[in-house]
Amino acid sequence: MTGPTGPTGAIGASGPMGPRGLQGITGPKGANGPPGPMGAPGAEGQAGLRGSQGPTGPKGAVGAMGSTGAMGPIGVNGLNGRNGANGPPGPTGAAGARGPMGQAGVNGVHGPTGPTGVGVTGPAGVPGPAGTVGVEPFMIVTPVGSAFNLDLQVYSAFYLYLSNPVAYTLSAFTSPASNVLKRVRLYVQQDNVAGKNINWYTSLSGAIRWSNGVPPGLGSTPPLCFDIIELSTFDGGTTWFGTVISRST
Repeated sequence: MTGPTGPTGAIGASGPMGPRGLQGITGPKGANGPPGPMGAPGAEGQAGLRGSQGPTGPKGAVGAMGSTGAMGPIGVNGLNGRNGANGPPGPTGAAGARGPMGQAGVNGVHGPTGPTGVGVTGPAGVPGPAGTVGVEPFMIVTPVGSAFNLDLQVYSAFYLYLSNPVAYTLSAFTSPASNVLKRVRLYVQQDNVAGKNINWYTSLSGAIRWSNGVPPGLGSTPPLCFDIIELSTFDGGTTWFGTVISRST
């Protein structure tokens, strides 16, 4: 390795000055003398000390991977080991939680309405037998003591023979069906003594609306006289309307 360049040699010494002339008139300035010769080159300097080690160069690139070696021969299979004995059965696991109920299925679409069938008219029915003209259910009232009851669900006409020495009492109605008009007639006949009266059903006395505002009095009728009294209702017996249709001897 080449050492550093040595220092530049010293400048050569100037030549001797000429003798001083007589002082005359100051002459013109003399010209500059020529430059002295260049000094000889100085001796070569000693070699410099070895420089310190330079920094480590950058890491070289990784070399290419070598090719994979050939696969060795497959070894001989070892003998199969014997199966181990079965372990005892484990306990039954707990039942899993019940899953959530699935969503209800969507209703299917209704199919189109089928065509209207054309039915064949059947034969005419056989005529029923002729009805009996003017016949209504009729009940002969049999008082229990002096009390009697009118079954208005079955009968529409009643016959009552007044023979008891005391006044009779209408003790109860068997109410008719509601939402239909029910009209009944009560045929009341005095015996040979006459003077018998009827105490109308106490709990309905305010509900029976008589045509003249008061219940009919029968005590003054003559023997064997008939009083025909009509009662009607349209609300199942909640409200009654009463009137004396006729009185005959």
